[in-house]
Amino acid sequence: MLNLIYIVATLGAGAAGWSQSASAPAASAEKTAPEGPAAIEVPARADSGQSLVIAESLLDQGDAYHVVAGEDGQIVVTSDAPLRKTVATCNRVVGFVVVPYEFEAGQKMFLGGAFRVPVASLTTGSSEQDDLVRGPMLLNGAAHAEATFVITDVTPAQAAGQDGEFTSYTFDVRGQLTARGQTKELELPVQATHIPQNFRRTFSRYPGDFVSLRAQFDLPLADFGWKRGRFPSKDLLTDSVRVDVCLFLNSIPPEKSLDPSISTADRTRELKLMTLLRDFRDAAAGYAYAREQIKSAGQNAAVLNRLAWAIAAEPGLVKRDLAVALEAANRAVELSGRNDAAFLDTLARVLYERGDLRAAVEAQREAVAKLAGSDPQLAGGIRAGLERYESEAKAAGIEIAASTAEAKPDPAGSASGSTGG
Repeated sequence: MLNLIYIVATLGAGAAGWSQSASAPAASAEKTAPEGPAAIEVPARADSGQSLVIAESLLDQGDAYHVVAGEDGQIVVTSDAPLRKTVATCNRVVGFVVVPYEFEAGQKMFLGGAFRVPVASLTTGSSEQDDLVRGPMLLNGAAHAEATFVITDVTPAQAAGQDGEFTSYTFDVRGQLTARGQTKELELPVQATHIPQNFRRTFSRYPGDFVSLRAQFDLPLADFGWKRGRFPSKDLLTDSVRVDVCLFLNSIPPEKSLDPSISTADRTRELKLMTLLRDFRDAAAGYAYAREQIKSAGQNAAVLNRLAWAIAAEPGLVKRDLAVALEAANRAVELSGRNDAAFLDTLARVLYERGDLRAAVEAQREAVAKLAGSDPQLAGGIRAGLERYESEAKAAGIEIAASTAEAKPDPAGSASGSTGG
């Protein structure tokens, strides 16, 4: 069996983490030396920000599975104190595991793996509690933008159950958890389930094979240099927190677009923008990058359209720079000769988010007039958008002339169906 510690250590050797170079503040002057073992260097984020760089030596020995972010309560941290229950949730974990080719029970299921968790992505539902969790008293996100976990070894996997083609295994994972500059070695009991691609079941989520990873453990805050001051008291924050982990990992890398019209390079740039804006909540870096993308897009209206849609409509953004979105949407519409229903729909959405209901209605009516030959799902969404905008305009007392009839089918219609949303 290969030396896991060596492999994981070499994954990120000589390269700064993506977040440190692209968005995270440099570590501030926390002058106390970290206690515990020396931290193994964690693999850097790839250019997209949504996967980690995996060593070729590791990829030669197994299949890589990448964390699917965004839809699950991937990490739930609970402090159940007498006078306050705090639950912090994260769904922006990025990472991977590598499973041996021809894996079977009795073998080590993971040859290696690593994960990064942006501190800014932890949310409690309360801005006051968010500030406490992310602030200097606890995770100190300003100085340490990410918590990380690196797998250093695993015990042989034992079969634990089967649900059709889905087989579960139990084993222990050993690794290093680093948070707020402090590193601790952990050994965690986990359950992992191999979920091969299944048209009836897995396609409801995403194509490709899956591995799910679940663990639950208690974590003493003192292990990471936390010392109780006058606040919060034990009545408001427990000395140890409960951590629940539920990760789904997919055999298709996040950068691979399932839409053949979207290149890997374009997909990578779009993911990087969302990583900055959503995962790290770094509006300054994110919108500076968005402006660069507008300039570099040139005559590529589809890229501009997707950029505008992401800023205006993508869930989870704390700040939306709608001026940037409007610039991108207007350019996409003009480059298409105002003949693409999807692009006009995006422009209408940006105008709506800016509070310009009259202009949003006008742009959406224009989109409806260009629906000839469009995909039925796209057409239905655009018509529904028009109904919404007109209804809200009427409720706001905005007088808008009656809508003209929808354009008749035109064999030369150019609606591409390449909606941003």
